[in-house]
Amino acid sequence: VVEGGVILDVIDGRPAPGADHIMLDDGILSPGLIDVQINGCFGVDFVQASDDEWETVCRALPGFGVTAFQPTFVTNPIDAMVAGLRRFAAVRPRLEAAGGAHAVGVHIEGPFISPERRGVHDVAYMVAPTPENLDALLDDATVREQITMLTLAPELPGALEAIRRLSAAGIIVSVGHSDALGAQVHDAVVAGARMVTHIFNAQRGFGHREPGVSGQ
Repeated sequence: VVEGGVILDVIDGRPAPGADHIMLDDGILSPGLIDVQINGCFGVDFVQASDDEWETVCRALPGFGVTAFQPTFVTNPIDAMVAGLRRFAAVRPRLEAAGGAHAVGVHIEGPFISPERRGVHDVAYMVAPTPENLDALLDDATVREQITMLTLAPELPGALEAIRRLSAAGIIVSVGHSDALGAQVHDAVVAGARMVTHIFNAQRGFGHREPGVSGQ
């Protein structure tokens, strides 16, 4: 028995049908899942997605238990990522009106990551988080307001200042695809980093003398 978002009671048996509750014959009733990293699905690459493809994804995800998600852009040329963010900004009102899973904002995974821990990301598009490269993502309010999270490697030149700037803009900074030492991760946390992207995967591992990304 749930009232006002609070579980009030757990009862035996099944109450009579009524207008104020839903009766399920089978299955599992649970809170919707919130997926913070979906790089693409159902044949859709979010960086290049059309309006119809965005709506297809939002309508399909609840069938897998996902009611909110953070679409994630993999490493691409910065101008391609900016164009993708503009398309997302334009389609968001349509997605909200259509229903389905709620796209909370975009997670930018790369291009500010380490070639040493690239995973499936294309090293040809990886760049340092220089002020000029950040300008392309942050200077235009329409583009900036779509970004909720950004994954970077804190050992890259200029990364600490980038973390401070991104954090000040209200963007969650996550350490990932990184070969950073524990001390470098510590410095990233002090600068404002708050998460680790797919911990233990595509990053320096935990060692007995060097904690790396996961240990720090």
